[in-house]
This record gives sequence, structure tokens and C-alpha cells, in this order.
Amino acid sequence: HSFSDRLLEIRAQPVQLDYQWNLKGNVAAGAARPVSFSVSVPGVVTAKTVTGGTCPGPYKGFVTFKDYSLNPPSTWFQVPVGATRCKATNRSQYTAKVEVKQYGLATPWCNTDSLDIPVVPNGRYQFTTYFTTINPPSAGTTVSLDILWY
Repeated sequence: HSFSDRLLEIRAQPVQLDYQWNLKGNVAAGAARPVSFSVSVPGVVTAKTVTGGTCPGPYKGFVTFKDYSLNPPSTWFQVPVGATRCKATNRSQYTAKVEVKQYGLATPWCNTDSLDIPVVPNGRYQFTTYFTTINPPSAGTTVSLDILWY
């Protein structure tokens, strides 16, 4: 399947949100809020060789993921209601650096293959995977990133 075919398949399927419910001590009896939801997002690799730097450091390709639930799609993902943290995990078979940027902040978070960060309510975050392996995925290859909001 091509990326656009896969995207159509994803859009055609009903979205299932896996919520974990949790009562907080200061919430009225019977009230609950969603505290966890996970999504796997596809992205197409762009070939680019960059040398130097610390994180992501040298890399040979990257993907900046898009939120296709928005119209038009955006590279900025909105924090779901109730989430206070986010974990982004590279799901490709290639070693990569995962970078997360918060809208309005100059310094991103960066780590190998997985990253767990605090998030702010109503914040917007951008997710990029940089392929640091000698043989990265080819340009046009579709890879995925798991994003867990909790």
C-alpha cells in the first residue's frame, strides 16, 4: 500500500479511544475523566544527511508527523483533555532519535527511540523522528510513531 492508500484506510476505520478512568480525591463522586489515550501515526521519510550537533546529532533522514484528524492536517498535535504527560516511541525498525517540540518554546526534548515528557493543558506539540543508522529507511518509506497521552 502507498502512504495515501494507508491514510485512506486509517480515515475509513472508526477511531477507538482506549481510555483509563480514574477518580481524583477532589472530584465529585461518580465523576471521572479520561487520563490515557494512545495513537499510532504514520509518516513518510524525507532523505536528508546532516552532520554534527548533539541531539538529534548526525542523521540521514527524518519524519515530522502530522495529525490527520485535523483539516487541514497539522504537524502540531493538541494535548487531549486531562493529559499531563506524553510518551513518544519510534515504531520503525531503525534506530532513531525522537524529538518533541512544544509550540512557543525554543528548546526541544530529544532522546533515542523513546521520550517521555510533561505536557501543558491546551499545549501543542510537534513530533519528529531522525534516523541515525548507517542504512536509514529510503525516502518515501512509511514509518510510525506511537504517541501516548496520559
